[in-house]
Amino acid sequence: MIVVFIFFLSNINQKVCYADSIEISLLENIEGQLEKLDLTEIERYILSLTSENQGLFEGSFLDNIKKIINGENNFDYATFFSYIVGVLFNDILEFIPALATIVIICIICSFFSNISSERQGDRINKVVYFACYALVAVIIFSVFKGLLASCISVLSSLQTQMQLVFPILLTLITSLGSVVSVSTFQPAVALLSSVIVSCISSIILPLFIFSYVFNIVGNMSSNVKLEKCSKFLSSLFKWLLGSVFAIFMAVLSLQGIMASVTDSISIKTTKFAIKNYIPLVGSYVSDGLGLILASGVLIKNAVGLTGLFILLGTIVVPLIEIVVFMLGLKLVSAIIEPLSNNAMSNFIYGSSKCLNMLIACIVSVAFMYVITVGLLMCTSNIF
Repeated sequence: MIVVFIFFLSNINQKVCYADSIEISLLENIEGQLEKLDLTEIERYILSLTSENQGLFEGSFLDNIKKIINGENNFDYATFFSYIVGVLFNDILEFIPALATIVIICIICSFFSNISSERQGDRINKVVYFACYALVAVIIFSVFKGLLASCISVLSSLQTQMQLVFPILLTLITSLGSVVSVSTFQPAVALLSSVIVSCISSIILPLFIFSYVFNIVGNMSSNVKLEKCSKFLSSLFKWLLGSVFAIFMAVLSLQGIMASVTDSISIKTTKFAIKNYIPLVGSYVSDGLGLILASGVLIKNAVGLTGLFILLGTIVVPLIEIVVFMLGLKLVSAIIEPLSNNAMSNFIYGSSKCLNMLIACIVSVAFMYVITVGLLMCTSNIF
């Protein structure tokens, strides 16, 4: 009985030592692969970001990869929400002067319109209305100009991130032996990081400007009717952006899943062949290969998750700015509706609806980025 107990304890100690040795070997493999990984360009890009663009991303790209691998980078929801509240509060304070000015102009316009209608007729009434209308349009356009520049900057930043993160992920996937997946994803990520983002910035995004111009002209006078043109531009924007998004994601998802299955079968076949057809040392070589693949998978997924953290910090601030001003315009439209004619209120409300285009452009590109990174992270995870 004592002999059996001693034998049981010795087996436990051997298993513990074996597990410790595996963990040490895994960490050594990870460190070795990280040293060979070229992160110079993406580290330089992170240093070029402002504190506002970095958001909650702290430290270098390599440090964040190591934290994720070691399980130290736990997402702090309290810090994240406090950051969101701070950005929201700052944007509200930033847009209050412009929104308050619009309300005051509309009140003055209504006051002088009532006076002129009683004493001097409709001519001065129209002059006052067009002057106030032009002032409101200029104020809104000045804010729109900044939001449009911010949207273009975000799309350019996302494009740069894709061009830096995707090659690293594809290199890691290649090192894991997923050649079919790389040949499938490589043209898709090149298409997303160059053609699609450029088309959205140069073709789809200008529809926002035309939509705002039609909104100005269409509500300036009851004699000018451009409602159908505005609806056409809105429909064209939705169809173009929706078609690009649907086609890209459908093709990428289907091809990526099939390629991932093919590579998974190939890797499993290779491990089986090494283990069963190489005499004496086959099982050891197979276990060593599995250890190398496991460390590569950890690094690949950590790189993808770190890239998504940078993405989140990049899009949060511009999206909040656009949403705050959009809601502010809708509130102003509701406030002035009883005070002025319907044209002014409709113009301000229509201007707020134009901002949906900017939100859609940022969200669609970010979502395509997230799905692509997610598919790359899921590739070669099964041995």
